[in-house]
Amino acid sequence: MVYFTRALAISALLALASAQNNKGNRGAGGGAGAGAGGAAQGIILVSAKGNSGTSGPLQLLNTDPKDAQIINDDEIKGNVVNQCGRTLLKGNIDIGQNTEDAIANGAVTKVTKGGKVEATFKVQGNANPQLKCDMDLTSNGNGATGQTPLKIAQTNAGQGQVKVTIDLPADMKLIGGSTGDIGTIRCRNAQNFGSCFPIQQTDTTPNVNDPDTIKTAATGETIKSVVAGNNKAFKQVAAASAAAKTEEQQGPAVVDALLKVNPNLVQSQNKAVSANAVGAKKANKGNGAAKGNGGARNGAAKAGGKNNAAANRKNNAARAGANRRTRRRSVEEIQA
Repeated sequence: MVYFTRALAISALLALASAQNNKGNRGAGGGAGAGAGGAAQGIILVSAKGNSGTSGPLQLLNTDPKDAQIINDDEIKGNVVNQCGRTLLKGNIDIGQNTEDAIANGAVTKVTKGGKVEATFKVQGNANPQLKCDMDLTSNGNGATGQTPLKIAQTNAGQGQVKVTIDLPADMKLIGGSTGDIGTIRCRNAQNFGSCFPIQQTDTTPNVNDPDTIKTAATGETIKSVVAGNNKAFKQVAAASAAAKTEEQQGPAVVDALLKVNPNLVQSQNKAVSANAVGAKKANKGNGAAKGNGGARNGAAKAGGKNNAAANRKNNAARAGANRRTRRRSVEEIQA
């Protein structure tokens, strides 16, 4: 399937960021206040429906008021998270694993080219209700760039919700996931809050995705750039990982270390939240006037957006075990 694996020690440590605590991310737009009126969730997906079936947000716990999803271009370009960003409670969103889980659970809405997806979003506090959406036709291959902009229209659904009608491209061909027909839609507001969710195309010949035939986008120069950009975090990340008592605790520790070493990322999210909170109250009165064309085309190396997903559903468990062993070795190598 079209998912990608990071190869270097530092990349393994970054991919280890599978959880985040509120305390470590208050300054980065997380935590109780989220920088915009006291509601952690900002704006989140409740559900999305195409022709049949329903999709929920990838990883985001939309029923937990402490959780939220942050999709910040600077964090994506900085190789801290992939193209769907992070959630406050679980950290970097592993699109591949979460998508495969959704497929296995029958929790992916079915769509056709030129069709529509009706999505419902919940708006919390002073979050800006105006969204922009785009799509990765490969599910998880675009990374920081290459998403397809989508035309949307919003209406006020009342009770703090907005309805978003998403128009799918007439020439759409989804090729991702173990089924070869999965794509990922990403919606966010100007404060970088939002959600990602999977869709499955039924009017297409599924792509044959095999681990041996999938090409990664990372060149030698890109890999060198990623490593160079994260050299300053080696010691902090290794120390944070070693201090964690469990693998689950390593995620928050690693991301906290990265944010401390890269204060510009914290400043970036704080700026986005505060700058767009000014008009949020006024916008919330209408709570979703019609808006169109929201593509989020970022600009950076694609390597930053590739997450540590399984290459085939049937060997997910085996790969997960291998990844855990790799991460432990990576930490030991760095500490040595």
